[in-house]
Amino acid sequence: MKMGTTEEEYLILIIDHDFNQYYKKLVDSLKGCKLVVRANRENAYNFFFQNRVDIVLLDHSRDLSCIDTLKYFKSAKPSVPVFVMTDCGSEEIAVKVFKCGARDYFGKPFDIDEMKKSLRHVLSFRQGMNRRKADHVLDNFRTAVQYINDNCNRKIRLPDIAKEAGMSISSFERTFKKKLGVTFTAYVNNLRITRSIELMKEDHFTTGEIAYACGFTNQFHFTRMFKKIMNVPPGQYKKSLKN
Repeated sequence: MKMGTTEEEYLILIIDHDFNQYYKKLVDSLKGCKLVVRANRENAYNFFFQNRVDIVLLDHSRDLSCIDTLKYFKSAKPSVPVFVMTDCGSEEIAVKVFKCGARDYFGKPFDIDEMKKSLRHVLSFRQGMNRRKADHVLDNFRTAVQYINDNCNRKIRLPDIAKEAGMSISSFERTFKKKLGVTFTAYVNNLRITRSIELMKEDHFTTGEIAYACGFTNQFHFTRMFKKIMNVPPGQYKKSLKN
């Protein structure tokens, strides 16, 4: 769980069929960063959720809009910056992507130096945050809670979170309940269910996709927890959104 402070640990995911027009130049200008290409959206989803991605470069075209993918990523991992690239840009598209949470927007062909500058700015900010965490400048407990918020789609173990906060498990549990009013387990489950409801609003994601994106190990566990918290099964709740 410890965050690194070196460039080598940063991972940039490129989702674009036309990556060849800029990939080599971008790699050459971002020494130390690992750039991974997944042109197929489904493969990109899998990679995104199975790896700690630091930045996403997402293509938008006339044939394949980026809006749904952008919303999906920002709902699942709000802390990961997404840069949108397009060869059919317009003011309308720019407004849409920024409203959906895009960090930056570039028209193709874009200036490599401008892209590099923007990427470096984000990476420097994230690196600065990591250093402050290591130096204990930020409050340890708040850091642990923020980690939960940013990574609730992954497996989160109480002993690891307590260690991140610099506390014993029992001390962390007491502090958590006192400050947030709920237990650690209840908080994580409620957070995951809240995010699942946001994905349900998009209508085209399956229950299994939503369960996986929100950190549940299987659809059965997701359905059981959803019903426990919302008092209705996820399928029934999703139907109610249409009404």
